Amino acid sequence: MSAHRDGYNSATTVVEPSEDRVVSVSLALEPRATVVFVDSDPEGASVVYDGKDLGTTPISVDALPPGETVDLVFKKAGYRDVTRQFKVPRPGSESSISVSLRMDSNFGSVVITTEPPGAQVLQNGELLAGATTPIDEHIVQAGKRYTFTVKLPGYMPMSATRTLKAGDRSVPLDFTLEKGGGLSITANIDGRVSVSGVKACDKRDLPMLDCPVPNGKYKVRIEGTRPYAYAEVPVTIKGNEVRQDLQFGFVEAVDGCVIEIRRNRTAKKVAFLEGSRKVSVNCGDGAERNKVSVRVNADRTATVP
Repeated sequence: MSAHRDGYNSATTVVEPSEDRVVSVSLALEPRATVVFVDSDPEGASVVYDGKDLGTTPISVDALPPGETVDLVFKKAGYRDVTRQFKVPRPGSESSISVSLRMDSNFGSVVITTEPPGAQVLQNGELLAGATTPIDEHIVQAGKRYTFTVKLPGYMPMSATRTLKAGDRSVPLDFTLEKGGGLSITANIDGRVSVSGVKACDKRDLPMLDCPVPNGKYKVRIEGTRPYAYAEVPVTIKGNEVRQDLQFGFVEAVDGCVIEIRRNRTAKKVAFLEGSRKVSVNCGDGAERNKVSVRVNADRTATVP
């Protein structure tokens, strides 16, 4: 004996007839799952029913009770929570629900594109893990200053700074990348960096990060004031990212002496790149000059003469 009903799984049992009595048969039909397609604009919202997280939109849900009216809560960072009542259809059927989310008043969003696509994106120097351009919508706090840097091998990095107002949505950040690379210079002193012939890298404070440089050979100049420092190092950009960490040590003259530096200037203490150096020391009226060989070690001070 079998029983059938739309929306339910069929049930079957075997019955042995009796000549002298009525045989009672009971069949329990189990309802088929009801499938509900749940979506949101924008996508990526968590869907919660009865305190349980059903997943992230877009999603197909078959755990809702057929024929009942339920409350579905949509949650997404940067957006207001939305609660929608939904009538779940009869067993074995399909339905759908989609909601539009409103930006929370404390947030805004940007859309980041590059030509060519596929660039990594840094937000205030921190890599957005797993994200490459194009990025359809990225949530940020309103009223806060953000610098976005895009980086793609073979091209110069580019940056843009924005401060979004509350409710700003999908503010476009479009970058057209040019051939070249990025140059980053760090050092253990305070000072400024300049790259010959590159305006974007002229007199930049240390550390200088992700400066856009066209392909070619360049001279990098580092200048410090307290203590005085001057150094030049060569770099070559071939569509790559160049990072140099420059370590300086210090040379200090004994009492009554000074160290001669560029353009007939003198100083009591000078920073040099680590390594073997020859230092001009003046311990008299200016006529007496001694060339002193000294070993410069990072973060240490050597005394001359």
